[in-house]
Amino acid sequence: MCDPIDKTNLCIDKIVDKKADDILFGTLKSKSGNIYKIENGVPILLNSRTQPVKTVDSFAYEWEQFDFDCGEKG
Repeated sequence: MCDPIDKTNLCIDKIVDKKADDILFGTLKSKSGNIYKIENGVPILLNSRTQPVKTVDSFAYEWEQFDFDCGEKG
């Protein structure tokens, strides 16, 4: 996995919670010092530094407004 900003490899920086071999909460760090959270086992690589705010806001709007199985929420 690589840093979406500088394309260097990401390494485990800190492990906060772990279950067996799975890291549930912690952080990843790139060689240039960029840090990304791991929440519920998912690396969070999209943020205001990696995506334009307009893209982040649009995704959040769609996530809240639509039921992706059945269409627009009523």
